[in-house]
Amino acid sequence: MLLPAALTPAGYPAMQLKLTQVSFDETGLASSLLVPVLESAASPDELIQIAIENEEFDIYSAQVWPSSVAAATVLLRALAARTGHVCELGCGPALPSLAALAAGAERVVATDWSEYALGLAQHASSLQLGECGRAPSAFTTAKVDVFDPEWPLPVADYYVVADMLYEADLASAVGRRLTPVLMEGATAIVADPFRLAGRGRAAFLEGLQEEGHRRRWTKVDDVVAKSRFVDETLPKRWRCLTTGADTCVGVCVLSATKASQDELPQGVTTRPDVAQ
Repeated sequence: MLLPAALTPAGYPAMQLKLTQVSFDETGLASSLLVPVLESAASPDELIQIAIENEEFDIYSAQVWPSSVAAATVLLRALAARTGHVCELGCGPALPSLAALAAGAERVVATDWSEYALGLAQHASSLQLGECGRAPSAFTTAKVDVFDPEWPLPVADYYVVADMLYEADLASAVGRRLTPVLMEGATAIVADPFRLAGRGRAAFLEGLQEEGHRRRWTKVDDVVAKSRFVDETLPKRWRCLTTGADTCVGVCVLSATKASQDELPQGVTTRPDVAQ
């Protein structure tokens, strides 16, 4: 399978894709969810070679990372308790966004700087929307630069970030960008497999706290103080790909009103089946 030409950025190599069907079993939902997500069929070594040969290619945009499984798991718990609009930052193939769409989220926006990632997300969503009969407007994509504070974020109730704390500057920028939406009452779900031996998490919280102080947000110190990354156990299919944690990915739920996962219903497991 190839990404349609209309969704492939100019200059990107034609890449074979595989459709990964991820099944989420959630006791808070009426039935299990089967979420189709598109990713490269190439091995990690092959992806690196493609990136070497094509400077414009973003290696991170073409692969489903374990943190996205953990983030989607926690997001589904949240949506089971309270539905709403969802926005994913740095979506890549956009598993959390696609899971939210399958769970009936009112509106989903997948964002990334990579146009290839946005193409993958849009095409995967069209496969799902065609089966469930929902309007195309239920799922949209948007190009967003998290480093640029002038680049607006879509309005949402939930903001999801999976594995974006791998560089300190990026982690800090994510924290700063999430500050104003937390101030407005949104919930942020941030998944991280202990990148930089935890320094990415520290940079993220420091960026959030500094931006909160700059905006004179009186609740920011309390939100940061209550924040913690809780380990989500990964299905065996994803453990071999994880950097920093062999079996788990830490997920932090941030909100001015709900500061931890403890208030979310439990009971999500994931079971991936891959079809070429």
